[in-house]
Amino acid sequence: MFAKCLRVLHNLCAYNVLLYRCRNLTSDKKILRLLEILISPFMMIKMLGYFRAKNMPGRKGLAFVLIAKNEAPYIAEWIGFHRKQGVSHFIIYDNESTDNFREVLSPYIDAGLVTYHAIRGKARQIDAYNMALHDYGHKFKYMGFIDADEFMFVRNSTNGGGGTKQSIRVR
Repeated sequence: MFAKCLRVLHNLCAYNVLLYRCRNLTSDKKILRLLEILISPFMMIKMLGYFRAKNMPGRKGLAFVLIAKNEAPYIAEWIGFHRKQGVSHFIIYDNESTDNFREVLSPYIDAGLVTYHAIRGKARQIDAYNMALHDYGHKFKYMGFIDADEFMFVRNSTNGGGGTKQSIRVR
């Protein structure tokens, strides 16, 4: 466990060094904020990969975290597709949608497949991810952070030992 903690600290340091180097290249606050938004989710997912469910009893399943705005026409297809891929739960943050986003999600919320949160303001993606990790990270073995226009699928592949494993690829 100590070695895993060291790896997490190493990744945090690498993240901070990368941001520090970017700050030395430009002073444009918009570019720096964009870099923080782009880099942070990848570092969070990488760091979470070091912790396995055997070290945290009670965690199971795969949850996807999504922050969306005005995705009502597409969200049912997105949820249906990922349910078929084995996603057990969806944590969805609604960023001030003006369409009927909440109404489209109602059957999924009632069935316990979706946890819905309203969130206000601009550039709240990282905030939503952090809230999801804090509030729900202890419940799931894996968490994915993707957008409503991204579809992930599971395929079987052969590992070096001759058995099969499931891997997730983005398309």
